[in-house]
Amino acid sequence: MAVTVTHLKSGNGSGFYEHLVTVLGPSSYATGGEALDTAAINALMPNAPSGGTIGNDVLRIQHWDCEPTPNNTTAVLNRGTFKVLYYLGGTEVTAGTNLASQTPPRVLLKYGNVSA
Repeated sequence: MAVTVTHLKSGNGSGFYEHLVTVLGPSSYATGGEALDTAAINALMPNAPSGGTIGNDVLRIQHWDCEPTPNNTTAVLNRGTFKVLYYLGGTEVTAGTNLASQTPPRVLLKYGNVSA
């Protein structure tokens, strides 16, 4: 199951966009992370110039700041694999963990027209 992104709030500045989102994990987590699909990318980056393409748009993310959930779960973006990994207290959650039933982590991300 894919990562579910819910857009909460937007802003923009000189050459960048800023979005606050929740990043809900799947009902059965796969070790090594969950791939971002086009729907998740479009929710993460509604102003993306490439219309949700995995490589071009994800590489435009310049800042990903995750607020831990009440149980200390965080979401980390692996820019090399375009996957979101979930950690509980600094250790990747185990395979099969039901993240869909938990409070999703909130992420503040910034992106712009410059690839990183």
